[in-house]
Amino acid sequence: MPPIIYPNQSDIRILRELFRRKKEIDQDPVMEERRQLWSQHASLHPQRPMILAETGGVLDELVPPSCLRCQDEWARAIERRLRELIFRCEQVNDDWVVEPRITWQWEVTKDVYTLNNEPSRLGRWVQIVREEINNA
Repeated sequence: MPPIIYPNQSDIRILRELFRRKKEIDQDPVMEERRQLWSQHASLHPQRPMILAETGGVLDELVPPSCLRCQDEWARAIERRLRELIFRCEQVNDDWVVEPRITWQWEVTKDVYTLNNEPSRLGRWVQIVREEINNA
């Protein structure tokens, strides 16, 4: 069994700070207003044109890897997504809605196993989580 790897405490502090900021943003009354506007828009009763700016193609310019402070790869990925979201809300200020929960996009890779049928790094994490759940 692979060793259990504990998260870097500095990374945890950084992520908590960013999640706090995300919470402040998602509790802003403008987010509820935007939810209602999107619902009206989807019901074919728009109150005004809704605007979404596509930022995916310029992510490296908006949130350059050099600005990331987390050390571990998994934490850097979360940090980058949070920093992009915060930038979008504070600077772009389009009609994007920040939900009052943690959401995450699926990440699709080839598979969990290598050609030798040994778990990859992701596979080891999945195995560790499963073992923790089964032993609880």
